[in-house]
Amino acid sequence: MDGLDHVVAGERADHLDAPSREYQLPALPARTAIGTASAIALPVAVAGTIGYIVNGWSIAGLPGFSLGFIHLPALGAIVVATVLIAPFDARASHRLPVPILKKALAAVHYAVTLRSLLAWA
Repeated sequence: MDGLDHVVAGERADHLDAPSREYQLPALPARTAIGTASAIALPVAVAGTIGYIVNGWSIAGLPGFSLGFIHLPALGAIVVATVLIAPFDARASHRLPVPILKKALAAVHYAVTLRSLLAWA
C-alpha cells in the first residue's frame, strides 16, 4: 500500500517516506531517514514500472516504442538524468545542514502535492 500513494500522487517514494521515518523513529538521524527513504525509491519504482507494463500490455493505440504504459524513450531519459544527478544530490545531502535539508524536502513535498492537486482540479 505504501507504493500506491506514490503512484497516485506521481512522486518518488522519498518525499513521503523520509518525514514519516523520522517521526516513527525519532532516534534516527535525519540524514539516515532521508538516505533510507531514497533507497526505498528504487524497489517502489521497479514495482510501479512492472505494474504499468503489465496493465498496459494489451492496450491498443499506445505510442511507438512503448512497453505497456511505459514509453521507452522517456524511461531512458529519466534513467540517464537520475544517474547524472544522483552524485550531486548525495554530496549536497552530506554537506548541507540538517535544518536546510528538512526545509528543502518539505518544499519539494509541498510543490509536488500542489501540482497533484491542481492536476486533479
